[in-house]
Amino acid sequence: MNYIEASFFAGNADNINKISAMGNEKTVLTQVSIVSLAVTAVYAVGAFIFAYTVGKSQSRIDKLIIAWLVFDALIHFTLVSVIMMRFITYF
Repeated sequence: MNYIEASFFAGNADNINKISAMGNEKTVLTQVSIVSLAVTAVYAVGAFIFAYTVGKSQSRIDKLIIAWLVFDALIHFTLVSVIMMRFITYF
């Protein structure tokens, strides 16, 4: 019986807590996801700093576009390429 079935048949919160404590659930925030979110935040801050220092004479919209393009390039060159290489080499 999985967690959803068990919580459906449990009936009250105490039984649901006992069932969920069995170890069948997986944690959402693992060390890998926390590091990935931290790297993404650093990329976002770096992209905005880059856009606002390099594009001083540009309008606000142009700076936001530059920031988005830099952020998107950083994400695709590092995080997405690693995932794609693992997927390609898996088969």
